[in-house]
Parts: sequence; C-alpha cells; structure tokens
Amino acid sequence: MTLLNFFFLRKAIKNILFISLFVSFLFSCQREKKDDNTEKLNAYLESVSRRDSKVLSKVLVVPVDKGCGFCVNKIIEFLKVFNVPDETAIILTGSNDTLVGNFISENGLSDFDSLLKDGQNFFFLNQLSFLTPVLYQKNGGSWSSLDLVPINVEKSLFNLFFSKNSNPLVDTFYTLKVSGKIADVDSVKSQFSVRLSSVQGFGVDSTFTVSHGMRQVFGRNLSEGVILQKDAQSFFYYTYVLNDSMSAVATRNMPQFNR
Repeated sequence: MTLLNFFFLRKAIKNILFISLFVSFLFSCQREKKDDNTEKLNAYLESVSRRDSKVLSKVLVVPVDKGCGFCVNKIIEFLKVFNVPDETAIILTGSNDTLVGNFISENGLSDFDSLLKDGQNFFFLNQLSFLTPVLYQKNGGSWSSLDLVPINVEKSLFNLFFSKNSNPLVDTFYTLKVSGKIADVDSVKSQFSVRLSSVQGFGVDSTFTVSHGMRQVFGRNLSEGVILQKDAQSFFYYTYVLNDSMSAVATRNMPQFNR
C-alpha cells in the first residue's frame, strides 16, 4: 500500500466514524425528545381526560389561533360528519380560554362534549405543537407525532375517523362534484338518473347517476327544483333559494350517513 493510499484510507475511516457518531447522536436526541413528549402528553391526558388515558391510542391536537387554516377547517368538517372514535381524543388548544371558546362557538361545536379544551397554550409551550395540527399515535408505550399539512390532512383524517369497510358511500360522496338546478330525477333500474340544468348563469347542463343509498344521503335535497352545488373533496354542499334575478339564500348541508 502506498503512502497516498494509506492517507486516503485513514481519512475515509475517520469520515465513517464521524458519520456513525453523528447518526447515533441524532437518533439519541430524537429518542430523548420522543420520550419527553410521551411523558408530557401522558401527564396532560391524565389530568384532563374524562376517560382512562390508557385506552387512548390517538390524540389530535388542533391549534385554533395558528397557521394552516385549511387543515383546521378540514378537521371541523370531519368532526361534523363523523363520530369521534372511542380511542381518540380531540384537543383544541389556544393562548387563552376566551379564544378557544370563541372558536367553538363560531364553528358550531358547542354540542361536542367529547372535545378537550386547552386555553393555557400547554401544547405550544411544551413544544408538542407549533403552527399545524398534530396527530399523536401510540405505538407500544410511546407516542409518535405527525404534523398535519394540506398534502396529508385528508388521508390522515379518513384513517382517523372512518373505516372504508363501514360505508362505501363515503368516498363516492366526498369526490362527487355537481352544480345546477335539478330538472328531474328518474329511476333507472337500481339507480337514479339526476339531470341538472343551469339557472341564471349558475351551474351547467349535465346528468349524473346515484344509487338509492346516495339519494338517501342527500335526503330531500335531491329533489326536482332544488338548486345544488357540491365541490369535489368536500362533505359540505349547498342548496339555494332564489330571491330574485340578482340574489339567492344559500344553506350549507351535511350528508346523512348511517353511522
């Protein structure tokens, strides 16, 4: 072995040792932080939860006064459509009790007794949440965290609130997009054919087909004469009553799934 080769070999070994030590240090820090977060979260749950914290396997922390409004609105949407699973805790966190209370009132969540309220900013002050909602999931005896952002929030909420095997209509309804006045609803074998027409520049002439189950999800809102608008990737949909040629009254509706 030449002196030059020996020099490069020794340098490579040093680099490998440095990288190994750095990686070990990094994993050690992450493990310590994870253990610290687990202790903090368990202590909080034991102090405020009306349920035995040991039965909880998922905790969704929702900052009411910070970023990612899209994510927070999606959480509200799922809360209004689905029941909170027994093994899940939903915690609304903010800088004071008034702020959290106003958020609950403004979003029609006053009747949701299962929601936990943190008006002392516990999660932010203890570095358990920052600008986005955080989903904690228990794995063994420790909690792992997932920041919810626009790219993953819908998939995460479906996994949290809903089992695909329980109601096949949910995915179909969520992705459905319709807009216009219902001109007629015809029964075709085991399905219904719904014809939409535009009205005063709103909606488009189109036809879509729904099952008997889907018609029940819409209820009376899938009837002739109803002006309907539903965007894809949403459970909410709107019906309109025309006042005159320039204005209309909109009502926001939620699907009626058999839960």
